[in-house]
Amino acid sequence: MEAHLIADQDVLDLIKSRINAFQRGEATALKSVKIFFQRRKQKDITEEVSRLAMEAGVELELDLVYAKEGPKFYDRLSPSFGLSLNDCSWSSEIN
Repeated sequence: MEAHLIADQDVLDLIKSRINAFQRGEATALKSVKIFFQRRKQKDITEEVSRLAMEAGVELELDLVYAKEGPKFYDRLSPSFGLSLNDCSWSSEIN
């Protein structure tokens, strides 16, 4: 796994933190989390997120989409660098 990628556990920790802050009255309720990962699923967090939201009395829409395959290359000199997931076009925003 690349060091700069956010892990499923990190997403779960972030959601837990936000739900806990809501329960303490420090933040508004988290209503929706939508993330597209360019990697495979590491851990299924949906059940735990649902349980935490239910215990806090909030409705939370969790939409996590994972790539069927991880990125082929990260190397900027690779001939496929910048190709979209369907390999038909290049992204106009290269980080």
